[in-house]
Amino acid sequence: MINIVLSEENIKIRNEIKKLFQNEVEGFDTIYSVFEIENSNQILDFCTEKNCDLLITDLQKTKKHEFDTIKEILKINSNTEIILYTDSQKFDHAKEAIELGISAYILKKSEDNQLLKEIDKALKRIQLKNKILNGSLSSKCRMQSAECRTLELRCDCE
Repeated sequence: MINIVLSEENIKIRNEIKKLFQNEVEGFDTIYSVFEIENSNQILDFCTEKNCDLLITDLQKTKKHEFDTIKEILKINSNTEIILYTDSQKFDHAKEAIELGISAYILKKSEDNQLLKEIDKALKRIQLKNKILNGSLSSKCRMQSAECRTLELRCDCE
């Protein structure tokens, strides 16, 4: 199972994202476990107790606290894919997210298909990482180089 954590204070937005998963993501009930967390204070507890493969979160009230939380999550599991889904259009926020290696920075004003596209890419990267870790795919990656570029992976396919 792939663990997906939705951390969003606004229950309406959390429900919209969960509904998007249920309607658009193949294997929603069989491959993925979706956990809902109301605030960023609970994220670290969850990620310490369980493996968090994909985190979809907002920048909460205090920017520094949220980025500190993200840094801690990446210390616990550097393979965690993180999508920031936020209203913040501040350049400094996007810059810091990129420097931390966040998978995607998406504005809430964006269309649902943008969020869905980034979720899909993140889930494909998680599945590929799991195959590599489980030994069913060598670390040199047996895929065509075009597939690696589609998944935005760095590999030695070429």
